[in-house]
Amino acid sequence: MFHYKLARNHDPRVAGQALLAELSTWANACVRRYMDQPPIEGLDQAVYAAGWLPLIYFEPNHPAADLLEQIRDDVAENSIENGAWHHGYWRMADISMGMRHFEVFLGSLARLNSDMVTGGQILHAAEHIGNWCEDVPTWFDESRGCFHSHFFGTEGAEKDSCGFDTPEHFHCINLALIAFRLNQSRRYAEWAIRYGGRWADAILANSMLPVGLDEKGAVLEPNLGPDARENLYRAEAFLAADAVQSLLKLWNVSGEDRFRQAAEKIIETLLPELIDPDAGGLAAAIRFYRRITKSDRFDAKVMEEFGYLLPYTIDFIDLDTAPIYDECPLGLGKSADLPHWREDNQTRQHNPVLIALAAEISNDATLAARALDLGTAYLSLAQRAFPDGREDSDSARTVSAIARGHARDNNAGVVTEVLVPLMARFK
Repeated sequence: MFHYKLARNHDPRVAGQALLAELSTWANACVRRYMDQPPIEGLDQAVYAAGWLPLIYFEPNHPAADLLEQIRDDVAENSIENGAWHHGYWRMADISMGMRHFEVFLGSLARLNSDMVTGGQILHAAEHIGNWCEDVPTWFDESRGCFHSHFFGTEGAEKDSCGFDTPEHFHCINLALIAFRLNQSRRYAEWAIRYGGRWADAILANSMLPVGLDEKGAVLEPNLGPDARENLYRAEAFLAADAVQSLLKLWNVSGEDRFRQAAEKIIETLLPELIDPDAGGLAAAIRFYRRITKSDRFDAKVMEEFGYLLPYTIDFIDLDTAPIYDECPLGLGKSADLPHWREDNQTRQHNPVLIALAAEISNDATLAARALDLGTAYLSLAQRAFPDGREDSDSARTVSAIARGHARDNNAGVVTEVLVPLMARFK
């Protein structure tokens, strides 16, 4: 059990500096540990660095900036030398794991520094999504409007037992949109709109959300869960694949209302889970919706749910590292190895990401400071209890997972969704 006494800051600028200092401590430790280490054999070995990448926005000269570029170059060089990469992408990989390096690490790095090297690596991978490279087998079946498989690479695609696309294929849409942002080539946007449009239509076609997409449209069977919350489990699969943000980006690029409506349907399906302390990914999706649409559609519901919480009563945060579940529990943001957070020796009731969202909506500086104080506690405890995440970016028990969210958190952690937005809002 790891123990942390919460600060009682009232000024979000002071609380933000404390969380930023905690992030800097972690980044400095990563520099010491990995600057002289060779790359390891793993598709997702660089993803952990995205957890401390926002630090460079605030401290451009931080030594971690050099490590970011070194990781980028070392992974590429090693992957080419050992044959893992061919023509800019993995020879063969599961869609979620394969895309992660390009979508999460390089995509985040490109927002910080869209130089020729970073952009070139992203574009070299993205050119395969829509079959724009004649030197490798196709990934996307134009005649069916679907991908050949969930497992593909520059050597081709393996036979897929699933038989239809699933929300995980939104990772390809997201990478195409990153490529479009980098070089403004319409082919990326047009492909993403065409394929994403099929998903939007499938999402809107029935009261029940689809589990997949095939050449005919929405796939409604089989069920994902054993109880009456089936539609929620389907919506969570979209959220975990970053589909809400992808759909809203497509709405922004195309102006077609079906994309916004599909995103709204996913959010509305998940809203009853907003108060769940593991539902930080949903709060993050609502924040993105507010930012890109300038709409307050979900604000009243957020504040209604938040009204049941008592964030100012917490004095201590504890982290209990045992036990790990035998299997992944169903539900929003759940993972088999979720950390067990405790508030004043009770099971936690609050998520700092939801508190941060409520602070933004209400423009409450004191509440923002409370969210940042909680974020500092979480990041400090994680550094004492967990590895960085270099060896396993899927795990919820890493410092990276606390900073930027675990694999089903949709990049919603105390750095990405508490520190960054609140320091921008309450300057």
